[in-house]
Amino acid sequence: MGVFALTGGNHAPMQIVATMLKVPALFLLTLLVTGPSLYVFNALVGSRLAFRSMLRLIVAALAVMMALLASIGPIVAFFSFTTTSYPFMVTLNVIVYATAGFLVWDFFSKHCAGSA
Repeated sequence: MGVFALTGGNHAPMQIVATMLKVPALFLLTLLVTGPSLYVFNALVGSRLAFRSMLRLIVAALAVMMALLASIGPIVAFFSFTTTSYPFMVTLNVIVYATAGFLVWDFFSKHCAGSA
């Protein structure tokens, strides 16, 4: 995501490092904030997963998300080097994250459905 900074500007290395730190931190903080409510909501809809099993499933979903984003990284990097349009890059990143999110949602829902 931070590769676009290489196309111009003096702070490119700092931008890449910041992105490498903030994206995993965002996912982990989201897990900390939403994990307990996700467990409660799943229990209310009939999931029989214990808290540790639910936590393992969430961590697996995060791993799938990171793998998907890493696999799409070269495509985003290619467009980062071939365009100068920042709005296009923002839109591309939103599409990439949304696509990966929907795929992880499908992964998560299939594995939660098997536990009921």
